Amino acid sequence: MDSPVAANIFGIVGVILWSVQLLPQIRWNYVRKSTEGVSIVCFTSWYLGGLVLAPYLVATDKAPPLVVQIVVFSLLVLVILFQHFYYDRKKDLKMLMAVLFFIIGASVGITYGLYRLMKGYKEEEFKISVVITVLSAIFMAGGFIPAVYEIVRAQSAEGLSRIFVAMDFLGGSSSILSLVFIVPFDYLASVSYAIVPCFEGTIFIMSFYYGTQVKTANIQYDTDHVFNRNRSRSARTRSDIEIGSSKMEKLKEKETTTTTTTVTLSQP
Repeated sequence: MDSPVAANIFGIVGVILWSVQLLPQIRWNYVRKSTEGVSIVCFTSWYLGGLVLAPYLVATDKAPPLVVQIVVFSLLVLVILFQHFYYDRKKDLKMLMAVLFFIIGASVGITYGLYRLMKGYKEEEFKISVVITVLSAIFMAGGFIPAVYEIVRAQSAEGLSRIFVAMDFLGGSSSILSLVFIVPFDYLASVSYAIVPCFEGTIFIMSFYYGTQVKTANIQYDTDHVFNRNRSRSARTRSDIEIGSSKMEKLKEKETTTTTTTVTLSQP
């Protein structure tokens, strides 16, 4: 279905969602003068993914909002990287500004080079497109893999903003819908965008799964009742609670007896 209006609308929605989700992070970094908790590997990978994808979108005449979306997203990611080196690495501001302008200049050069490459070799356009979109998809996925690994390793999604994840999911989905209304449908570009909702959807589900797990760290149980840490709170039986309460009562009785004995022995 070819509908430029619908393509532009969904593209604009994607721009808004992907911009709004990063602006609070930038502000929060500025307020606390730190980027603690921000994965630099993730943001670097996303910047490279946007750098590769942008010229492809321009060369293949995609909806302008899609181009604006990836450019704005990449610039905001670059700002967060700048904040990291300034606040956490304590790098000199003048040096960082020089590096920032160099990166922007190099990025413009790379973007233009990829654009001219696609336009100059029409007979090889498909092969070039495959290479570019595969690289973009790899970089985009590379930004999510550390986050997924960390959640699985820690078996916890503590500190994760589900609102942030949902906005990222909807932003990627809006971009795919924008491509749907452009004929012919660009399967190659859709792969790069599909990475976002796939990973964010997985992270969103994991946040609920691990959020319902009973935390058993630093808790010891007697051999007569082995606690199954894989059971969620909803799966805990009444007997679990009764046994736990019984053990607590025995422990208190033992402590009381010990205290009484100590006091008695200390009397002349």
